[in-house]
Parts: sequence; C-alpha cells; structure tokens
Amino acid sequence: MITLPRRRGSSPPGEAAHAWRRRVLVSLEVAAVGLLGALLGLLVAGSLDRGVGPFEARLSLRPSLSGGSAVSIPPLGELQLDTHRSPVHLQVDVVRLREAAARDIVADPDRLAGLGQEVQGDLREGLQRLLLQTGLVTVVGATGRGFLVFRRARRTAFAGA
Repeated sequence: MITLPRRRGSSPPGEAAHAWRRRVLVSLEVAAVGLLGALLGLLVAGSLDRGVGPFEARLSLRPSLSGGSAVSIPPLGELQLDTHRSPVHLQVDVVRLREAAARDIVADPDRLAGLGQEVQGDLREGLQRLLLQTGLVTVVGATGRGFLVFRRARRTAFAGA
C-alpha cells in the first residue's frame, strides 16, 4: 500500500469530521445555555404593575408554545385573544379599580368618552416598558448563565446573543 505524504498543516482524514462535530455540539450547548438563561430572566422579570385608565393592572410575559394574549377581569372572567404567534404569552390581569380615577369619571361623565383612548395609550406605554425590561433582563440572564457555565468571553458573548 502506498501512502501519500500529507500536505503541511493538513489534518488526518478523521480529524476534520471530529472537529466539525465538536463545533456543532459546542454551538448547540451555547444555544441551550443562552436559551435557559433567557428563560430564567423572563420568569424573574417578566411582569410589570401599571395603571391602565381607572384600573391597576399587571402585565406579564410567560413562555408559551402558541403565543396569544389573555385579559383577566375578576369577577367577569378571562378573554383569550389570538393576537400573535411567538414563544411568549401576554397576560393582562386587572388587579383593582383605582378609586380616585373612578371618582373622577363619575364626577365628569364626559371623561368616559376619552377613556378608550386613555386605556389604549396606557397599555401601549406599559407594553413598551415591559418589552424593554424583559428584553434587557433576558439578555443579562443569558449572558450571566453563559459566564457561569463557560467562563470564556467568546462563548459567554454568543450565549448572550
């Protein structure tokens, strides 16, 4: 059997496949650690209490396979909405009626006409703040988890991305 001399800098035939397999496994590991860190961040800081019109509401994002939104108004019940498809579910819970805001509406019934616009604006601001807060915390959670697991700057940065 005749063997050809290897070129300088080339690796034996089986090493290329092994190196490729190792890169794939490390990439999957980094993705899994980042995803777990982001998930923990979402669970820790994925909610926000906010005034919405005359109500006090809790806005929260939770992991989900189907997405969507739900609005819960005790004792009336819960309304399920098919608003989006993503890995998070938006839950809006009306916690209580703010007495001062309700008295203002009763004292000036004309304010009732603009209540829908007020609620819409408050919800938009609350959702923007919730998304910013949750986004920052999930990136910090993914990066922190990556640092705890890998202790290398490059893999930690990829886990946070």
